[in-house]
Amino acid sequence: IEAVRWLMNESGQITDVSPRDPTYNNTPFLLACVFSPDPEVVLDFLKAGVPKDQCNCFGATAVNKTSMHGNSVTLAVILEEIPEMLNYAKHANTPLGHYLALT
Repeated sequence: IEAVRWLMNESGQITDVSPRDPTYNNTPFLLACVFSPDPEVVLDFLKAGVPKDQCNCFGATAVNKTSMHGNSVTLAVILEEIPEMLNYAKHANTPLGHYLALT
């Protein structure tokens, strides 16, 4: 957690935590939703101003990624912080993402 906070706030290395490229599979925020054992990291990203509706090339949002990987504690925090994401439609945003989602 401290490493993520340092990267976001003090290192100057991550000043923009939005997706880099529309074909990018996962953003730093989406990876935190999946792999962080502590939901504080996800809250830090939200406080930093990441787009709440960002998704990977398959159209998976924070709610999709977190629930798919079984991170129930972080999922509860996400739904509390951004409840509008509960019924957010999942749409692949690249041709490759659409193709892979269909296979």
